[in-house]
Amino acid sequence: MGVLIRAKGGPDRPCQVMLENEDRSGEWETLKLHQSLHYVNHSPDGFSWGYGGSGPSQLAFAILQVALGPDRAMDVYQSFKWDTLAQADQDRKFEFTVDIERWLTALDQGDDEDRLATIKWSHGHVYPVVH
Repeated sequence: MGVLIRAKGGPDRPCQVMLENEDRSGEWETLKLHQSLHYVNHSPDGFSWGYGGSGPSQLAFAILQVALGPDRAMDVYQSFKWDTLAQADQDRKFEFTVDIERWLTALDQGDDEDRLATIKWSHGHVYPVVH
């Protein structure tokens, strides 16, 4: 198993991320806006999802900053946003899991089908949008 990113949030709950691998069982960590604003400043008003704008960009960077560190996150967070957060319903809670190593490999190889296959939405949600 590679590193799995689990992310969740919603209109009435904070955005949280959990990392899991062989060495780490994972605990939910609430994302703090100010930690990501140090590197990118798309949305000083907060995180959001459900569209391709500044709030989802800030959240995508914050999630990947935890998983990959700020340098690698900077390279890929916009693609991550389009594949995940932009596809979520803005008015509902979301939860998804991504095998981040497989996602990064597919992104680097330009394999849209495999990249999107790495994303598992809770409650059976499937968002097969390719950008």
